[in-house]
Amino acid sequence: REKMGNEVALSVAMMPIESLEKMAAAVAKPRMWKGIDTPEKAFSLMLLCQAEGLHPMTAMRRYDIIDNGAPTLKSEAQLAEFYKRGGVVKWIQRDDQVCEAKFSHAKHCPDGVIVKWTMDMAKKANLAGKDNWKNYPRQMLSARVQAEGVQIVDPGAGLGMLTPEEAIDV
Repeated sequence: REKMGNEVALSVAMMPIESLEKMAAAVAKPRMWKGIDTPEKAFSLMLLCQAEGLHPMTAMRRYDIIDNGAPTLKSEAQLAEFYKRGGVVKWIQRDDQVCEAKFSHAKHCPDGVIVKWTMDMAKKANLAGKDNWKNYPRQMLSARVQAEGVQIVDPGAGLGMLTPEEAIDV
């Protein structure tokens, strides 16, 4: 454990490759994690987390693998990282037609920035016809607002990765 200000960070020891391979095989077998259906996919995510100083099982909670095989940071993990780093989100509107929020951070963007996504914008971007957008418009609009807001105000919170919602639409 390392003391960092008022926080205590757990440092994770590097695990041997053989241990990671065993863990990856065990994780992939039941297919209980989205997109992680092979030991190779699980292993890759575990290496990613290990490089970040996180326990390899954290990979299963923080990342999804989308259809093309790309790892993506779950939107809730991105938002949690943003909050942990001192970010603030104030939702202005959040429904099936419009999602709008103000994102701020005392150090990086104290005045904040307002990000808005509408179904009209999604239609213009050829997103609205996709199943997730038809079935879960509010969640998809929210995810777009959140990803854009976090990337503008505190890009480090997103760890340079797309969210699954963004990656699927690309």
